[in-house]
Amino acid sequence: MKFCEILWLRSFLDEAEKNGFKILKSEDITENVLPTLLIGEQYYKKFVVPITEALISLANDEIPMITNIAKFFFRRKIKKIAEDIHIKNPEKLNPEKFRQNIRYMIYLFQKV
Repeated sequence: MKFCEILWLRSFLDEAEKNGFKILKSEDITENVLPTLLIGEQYYKKFVVPITEALISLANDEIPMITNIAKFFFRRKIKKIAEDIHIKNPEKLNPEKFRQNIRYMIYLFQKV
């Protein structure tokens, strides 16, 4: 886990304790959510990326003048969307990176 996430978690658990809660059980279910990421990754690669590329190609072919004007005025936004589509989103759906950086936890608290 990243340092800031550890601090956040520690702060959360300390606050729970200060407010009269104790942890009865904690369970890391990270491995259980990884199959969902695999499905999301496959869906993304099979549908989202090709559909996006097809729509861009269609716009370039059918309405090139409007497409070029839109590209000019919205170039920063388009660059950000392209970066999200090709870099950020695939990273978020990568099960190995998820496993390395994120924890899904279940906590069972009891008020004492």
